[in-house]
Amino acid sequence: MGRQSGICCYCGEVRSFAKAHIISKTLFKDLFKRYGKVHLLNVKDIDGNNKVQDAFFDTHILCAKCDMSFSLFEDYFVQLIRGELLATGITSRIKRSDLGEYMVDKYRPVNYLHLRFFYLLTLWRCGISQQSSFTSVSLGNDEQKIHKLLQLKEPGDYKDYATVLVSFAEVDDIRALTAIGPANAMVGVIPIIVILFDQWALIYCLKKQVKEWFFQYALNDSGDLSVVIFKESFGVNFLNQLTHNQVHLRKADVFGE
Repeated sequence: MGRQSGICCYCGEVRSFAKAHIISKTLFKDLFKRYGKVHLLNVKDIDGNNKVQDAFFDTHILCAKCDMSFSLFEDYFVQLIRGELLATGITSRIKRSDLGEYMVDKYRPVNYLHLRFFYLLTLWRCGISQQSSFTSVSLGNDEQKIHKLLQLKEPGDYKDYATVLVSFAEVDDIRALTAIGPANAMVGVIPIIVILFDQWALIYCLKKQVKEWFFQYALNDSGDLSVVIFKESFGVNFLNQLTHNQVHLRKADVFGE
């Protein structure tokens, strides 16, 4: 049976839809190697029965041409988090700061545009998908704004949809290995969206009214990248509260409550 046709959400043309992964399947290859063809759980369903096979995808949002056009950004991000860019000397870790409950690694140089477009693409796809695990992600007017930035290949102001990359590699919790997908949460009155995948998370802030900590570690056009590494208790606490759709971390000043 052939693919259904419809209006591609990216190019606006009537074409056959692709099996488009909302969160790139490539991000889960290491997890598949460790556990085989595992069932992956959305963080909100960690104690429930809503299990998903082979990551998340949607067959009604993108044509194959548009879906494939994103691979440059996805590949770059995967090479970064797997350490391939470090191994080849394309980028280097220039600093590690131990801040108690978390550490921060700083890398230089990185391709800001590749990372920025990957972050925006991932957020946008989560917002447009009607797949059941993503219906809670509502971008409102921001959906069209992000779409326009992507089509124009304009990164925009990095404080719009500011994004922090977080590692759970130091956290011994099954959710840090198997939880994928998005969760909406609040930090004080500020909405954030957290997208988890195989020991990593992207934390998006949809408003600019957060303290400078968030912007200090958010991706920006300086040529550097900060990776926030949650330590054990801090990471478990984050996952515990994210499971219940709320994030009120013990160090409230971190996220600017």
